[in-house]
Amino acid sequence: MNSKFDFSRFKKVIVYDYHQYIHRFGVVLAVLAGIPTILVWLSSFSFSSWTTSLIATGEMPGISPYIRYTSINYAFWIVVFIAPAWLYGFINMKKDGPQYATLPATYLEKFVSILFYTLIVTPIVFMAGCLAMDTLLTLLPWGGYKEFIWQLNMGEFLDEFAGFNYTDMFGDWVWPLNILSIISTSSLMFFFSTIFKKHKVAKTAGVLFLLGFILLIAILASLPSIVEYFNNNPIVLEEYFYDYIDDRLLPLIYYSTIAISIVQTVVCYLWGYYRMKKMKF
Repeated sequence: MNSKFDFSRFKKVIVYDYHQYIHRFGVVLAVLAGIPTILVWLSSFSFSSWTTSLIATGEMPGISPYIRYTSINYAFWIVVFIAPAWLYGFINMKKDGPQYATLPATYLEKFVSILFYTLIVTPIVFMAGCLAMDTLLTLLPWGGYKEFIWQLNMGEFLDEFAGFNYTDMFGDWVWPLNILSIISTSSLMFFFSTIFKKHKVAKTAGVLFLLGFILLIAILASLPSIVEYFNNNPIVLEEYFYDYIDDRLLPLIYYSTIAISIVQTVVCYLWGYYRMKKMKF
């Protein structure tokens, strides 16, 4: 077989993966798209405080688009995280892995198809489904959806969700950075899906939790020395810490995080691709 990238073979892989996508992930994606929209909508009928407002005013209070989009956003990151394992976790399994490995296509063509379905199709289909469902619920004459979800200010939402002035800090780079976050998150699961045989999502989440816990311990361990330093140097605390933390320390942390995310993404995809090519069953 020609080792060069061939579009006719690639289209066949795309079609094959499409059928696998519907079979393996279709129901899961539909359920996860329904949870943050339908459940939040149903909650408008159950909260006692809203019932009181209904009695007092004769009108059901509306659920803010910010609340609705926040719930969708959390579900979105769950979907992006689990998609590589749910869709392609079988590639290192004895039962289905050999069949995928022997498909008449190069590993590069298969890898590009994996990127297509995990980074493009899944986020777009999920968000489109959630927004369409939210819009339909808003059109209903009953329930707590009074405003359309696209009426929210996305810049204010990102600032609120991030917990700092995200849009002012990154300006035109806001959306590229969000795309980087999607790619970075997906690359982690893809890489660990080539390592773990079973319970891929749970084990990957456990590894990330352990790494986060180790980082937290390191930060807490360094706090006493930092506090002691500032206690011994009150002028530094007054002139440096309070004046420059927003201008220097926080940007340094954020830009370092971006750099680490880029490196992590490249390493995870390259290493995962190498493992996929060298898979042993």
